Amino acid sequence: MVETHPESPPPSRWAHLRAGAVAVLVFVHLCQGAPRPRVSAESAAKPAAARQIQAWSGRLGLTPEELRAHLIGLSEASEELRQAVSGPFWKVFWRLGFEQRWALFSGSRKRTWRMYIEWRDAEGWHLAYRVQDPEHRWNARQLDYRRIRGVWNPGADEARVDYGRFADWVGRRLCEDRESAAEVRVRFARVLPPPPGGAPHVEDEFGLEARRTCARGAAR
Repeated sequence: MVETHPESPPPSRWAHLRAGAVAVLVFVHLCQGAPRPRVSAESAAKPAAARQIQAWSGRLGLTPEELRAHLIGLSEASEELRQAVSGPFWKVFWRLGFEQRWALFSGSRKRTWRMYIEWRDAEGWHLAYRVQDPEHRWNARQLDYRRIRGVWNPGADEARVDYGRFADWVGRRLCEDRESAAEVRVRFARVLPPPPGGAPHVEDEFGLEARRTCARGAAR
């Protein structure tokens, strides 16, 4: 004997309205948080952006000025479209307390950091560890671990809160491992994305430098 089940009742009008409201809410938040180009005349004039525009303009058959104008126009048009589509809804959401925005991939940056750990003796500076460098792997097992990496890896353009204590720890460990070390420094190189057909990456400046003096070095 085949068991039968009663048919499910059709969705109510309230269920349709609720589903539509959720769909609108998701769509508006997606419009607000989706990544979009943000190119202005000021940002395009920065050295890193100017190099990228110069490199890509030739491959696209445009002059740097034409490519810059296209990028600025695309950025402005996308912002106008976002405001036109989601602006009216967003005013209502703001009054209802739904104003929280979730920016997708908000931590992404055009330029990244690469950490260097070095020590100095009477002969000068020596490299002990560098991110993604197979030849300089001092204490790499700990430094590469994801929880330790979260302490030293800059989130944007500033050091992490515990970066100072991390430099203290690195200084003590490296001073112990290198008997001739007088000083230890931790610093970061700014890494530019590769230009078309160019080198894998370009390091053009250093920052976020922290130095620690070895106890024997301070006594000299």
